[in-house]
Amino acid sequence: DRFGNLITNLPEALFAADRGMPVVTVAGQRIRGLADSYAAVPTGRPGAIVGSAGTLEIFLPGGSAAAALGVTRGAAVTVTFTRE
Repeated sequence: DRFGNLITNLPEALFAADRGMPVVTVAGQRIRGLADSYAAVPTGRPGAIVGSAGTLEIFLPGGSAAAALGVTRGAAVTVTFTRE
């Protein structure tokens, strides 16, 4: 989007609590868990959140996740789940 967030087509339903903690991987960067808000992640560290459109977003507080991770439209995003 215009802020540099990476908007995926992965729906909120994929992240049901009974699956465990999601681990999102994009451009070699692993993000453990989903943030409750954009402000809940320290500046300069990427985070993952279900955005207002109801899909997974990767963001970077105070910056552009797209630029920081060097990715563009069509980049692969992998989600696994852990019970740790």
